[in-house]
Amino acid sequence: GLRRAKADGKWGYIDESGSFVIPPRFTYADNFSEGIASVSTPAGSGYIDTSGEFIISPKYDYTFPFSSGKALVYTRSYSIQRREGTEYAAAIIDTGGNVLKNNLTASSFVSKVGDYYQLMDENGCYRLYTEALELALISPYEITKVETDSLTGQNVYIVEHQGWDGVVNCMGNVILSPEENLCPSSGLKWLGEGFMNMNGKLIRLESF
Repeated sequence: GLRRAKADGKWGYIDESGSFVIPPRFTYADNFSEGIASVSTPAGSGYIDTSGEFIISPKYDYTFPFSSGKALVYTRSYSIQRREGTEYAAAIIDTGGNVLKNNLTASSFVSKVGDYYQLMDENGCYRLYTEALELALISPYEITKVETDSLTGQNVYIVEHQGWDGVVNCMGNVILSPEENLCPSSGLKWLGEGFMNMNGKLIRLESF
């Protein structure tokens, strides 16, 4: 298949022989996903097909790759100037460019965690949406990984704050605070029925 490549400061796509099939004319380009690629131009970001033609015009500020026929996009067209900077409005679109869910206020660029979409709301909380666009969880911390309890089948979530790991349960309750745990990011290891921190301390789900 085609893969992105850069030449003379521009991005395009080459085939298996290394020859450009889509000339390098983009300021940025993602690899193809589901036959569609997110690309950026001076006018904005949009999506092309494998022929290099735009199927969704470059009208967004930021675009993310498609997954299961859906993609997350950001625009400043509905932005609100806040003290801490520009706030972006996010939307989820389908491959036809139709908006499936909009007005998802996002003040930081958070995209996918496993099979979920993650966005930060206006209160600074992280919202996790299923691919069916149903709200699954609200967390006070950014979620970095989703794990499943092998006994109950319920999800547990590793979260991160200022470089420290913590744990949130399926109700959004903080079980292990990053500030209290003081386990560096990516330091918690999932064991199926609990976590082990970098000091070798086992944190079992029963304590949740």
